[in-house]
Amino acid sequence: MERWLGRVAVVTGASAGIGMAVVEDLVHSGMVVVALARREDRLQEIKHRLQGKPGTMHPVKTDITQEDDLKKTFQWIRDNLGGVDVLVNNAGIFIDGCTPEGNIDDWRKIYEVNVFALGACSREAINSMKERNVDDGHIININSIASHRL
Repeated sequence: MERWLGRVAVVTGASAGIGMAVVEDLVHSGMVVVALARREDRLQEIKHRLQGKPGTMHPVKTDITQEDDLKKTFQWIRDNLGGVDVLVNNAGIFIDGCTPEGNIDDWRKIYEVNVFALGACSREAINSMKERNVDDGHIININSIASHRL
């Protein structure tokens, strides 16, 4: 992990569960972590717990299903941190009972977060890496249980 010291990682779905654990591990490893989630209060709690660790956490309230919100977030990362080196696509939802009896609106919500937002975040991260000639960047996709059902 030494090669990643001070490098920028973006983690989606960072306010709880696996996303929160990824944020904590990356900060403990000395990375600059941009934690994205809709629940700003949870992000602030995590940031408070991580103060004094080798890396830093920047909590950013973002709805990754909203194109404008997502683009503003990645522009903030460019302007303030230089760009993205690692993206962890962790955000995902599952609506219980949505298949096979489920309705199309539930399916749309799942696809918005689990597929389209993942693609949009990846696009922004790839563009950031290309702009800076990053040749060792990583994109990590964490899958939702919904992928086994839809």
